[in-house]
Amino acid sequence: MSQLVRPRCFDAVDLESARQALARVLPVAQNDTTWCALDYAHAHLESRFFSHSVGAALIVAELKVGADAVAAALLHDCLHATPDFDATFGTAGRLARGVAAMARIEALATSATDKRLDPHAQLEALRQMVLAMVEDIRVVLVKLAERTHALREKRVDREAYIKNIVERLQAELVQHDIEADVSGRPKHIASIVNKMQRKHMSFEQLYDIRAVRVLVKREIDCYTVLGLVHNLWQPIPGEFDDYISQPKGNDYRSLHTAVIGPEDRALEVQIRTVDMHQHAELGVAAHWRYKEGGKQDAQYEEKIAWLRRILDWKDDVADSSEFTEQFKTELFQDQVYVLTPQGRVVALDRGATPVDFAYALHSDLGHRCRGAKLNGAMVPLNTPLENGQRVEIITAKEGEPSRDWLNPALGYLITHRARSKVRAWFRQRDVGEQVGLGRSLLDKELKRLGVVDTNQEKLAQRLKFGKVDEFFAALGRGDVGHRDLINALQEPGKSTPALIPTAKPRTHAKSGNPVIIPGLGDVPVTLARCCRPQPPDNIVAYTTVGRGLTVHRPDCSALKRANPDRTMAAEWALDAGAAFEVDIRLKAFDRQ
Repeated sequence: MSQLVRPRCFDAVDLESARQALARVLPVAQNDTTWCALDYAHAHLESRFFSHSVGAALIVAELKVGADAVAAALLHDCLHATPDFDATFGTAGRLARGVAAMARIEALATSATDKRLDPHAQLEALRQMVLAMVEDIRVVLVKLAERTHALREKRVDREAYIKNIVERLQAELVQHDIEADVSGRPKHIASIVNKMQRKHMSFEQLYDIRAVRVLVKREIDCYTVLGLVHNLWQPIPGEFDDYISQPKGNDYRSLHTAVIGPEDRALEVQIRTVDMHQHAELGVAAHWRYKEGGKQDAQYEEKIAWLRRILDWKDDVADSSEFTEQFKTELFQDQVYVLTPQGRVVALDRGATPVDFAYALHSDLGHRCRGAKLNGAMVPLNTPLENGQRVEIITAKEGEPSRDWLNPALGYLITHRARSKVRAWFRQRDVGEQVGLGRSLLDKELKRLGVVDTNQEKLAQRLKFGKVDEFFAALGRGDVGHRDLINALQEPGKSTPALIPTAKPRTHAKSGNPVIIPGLGDVPVTLARCCRPQPPDNIVAYTTVGRGLTVHRPDCSALKRANPDRTMAAEWALDAGAAFEVDIRLKAFDRQ
């Protein structure tokens, strides 16, 4: 295709160059009609409009739809230049007028913003209008060619704009003795449309259709460049992201800011070091590409060492499932990453539940939470979330948090944010209602523990309350924790009649349980399968949702990740020399 198809924006194209370009793509038999239209357009159009018409004509010529269509592309901007236009150009003139009519339809489509109408119905109405107004399909082809060339011209304009921005910013950096590589690019129109559809955003909400990237050597220079950018152009409020101090989950690091550039056009500027850019483009493989031949970098070496540990684990474990679990534990030790129904990633503390997830999104969503689905399946609200699950919260129109959510033994809330939101909600309730809730909560807890009687005044005094009602109100608000209440129910140094009679240490419990809980006595327990405690190991009890108390070794790895508020003292109820069932693991070789 001739170079004139993509002329520099508004650059003049002389008549002879246009004639030579068209001659290369048109059959000789079509030249007479084309040359007549070319001379007419050159005589009656300004240079920039003439260049645009020639560019559109070259596109039509490549479609091989005849000389009249090529002539119409040259003439569509000069219909009323002379009174004998129709007589001079005949079919080409009629096609040119059809192209002008298409422009009126284009304006109508642009202004059709009535949201009350079905968009499909509007499109169908426009389609029927086009068919009614256009007698020759070549009119549509010429119009499409004209719009294609206009878009190419606009892209050249955007590229020129970015070039000016890069030169201006580069000069500013040189003036401040900052060594940097500045580059830019205009976003492709198709990419803009795809992003608008994918993120349901209007064109005015996009600030990265023009983007400039600045690469510097040192991290501190990133922030210096940021200050220079904000001095050059006005920053757009709320459009600054610091991914250097707070990297993304994939370790992406950069500064992003959006500013109002020249001609009041939005402009995105990304600032990062060369190392950050290499990592963003190639990940950990950038270590070899960029660092080859240079001195070792401690941070990169640490990342490579971590990858080597992963490979070592793969050789040590028995099967792939075990390797996967160890890998996930090392990679995401402290957090779990789940998805909203819209695909947004939410990071929560490991062990978090759907209720924690709801409060992480919005307090009102948490208060009205009544159920949850994980990957489409209904689950209890105290189900721990796992990486990659899609979480959907089921809500009531009007709801309130449950008092049980604050009980750590039930496992509804893990994160401090969610727990504080629930407590704040209960604090706002009337004192009288708080007292009633606290009294009901105490009765419920006493029944669960099997306590037959307790002195409420002494209980309030142990918890530093002057009056019983103050104690009940604090309990109703959630200011008194479950563990604090359990400790207060146990009188230090005394055999409390309020509790079930406790078994003496190192003696069999009445039910045959091998473990007793001081202060609670003979309650059902389960020995943990993760650390498999056995006498005379030191042990502790942990409140497990749905299974009561589970006994662990104090150094159990699972216990270290658990909530310490749900842990209490425990001891063996077996006499010295007593029999105790243990598991034995045998490893043998088949000699056959």
